[in-house]
Amino acid sequence: MERTIPWAELETLLHDMEALQRDKVLALARRLCPGLTAEDIQNPHDFPELGDLDWHYADGVSPASRA
Repeated sequence: MERTIPWAELETLLHDMEALQRDKVLALARRLCPGLTAEDIQNPHDFPELGDLDWHYADGVSPASRA
């Protein structure tokens, strides 16, 4: 028998996944440039240290999860 997931449960799951990805992106950014804030990574061009390919990939996944 197939389980149907209630809409509220699905929204909660997606919200949690998005928060996890945001935290991952921020943690990686801080590993590359300690002390960065969530606001700082909204303008990555201001921080040359964020030229890292792994960071760009993780940051690119973040908007995709919100689409």
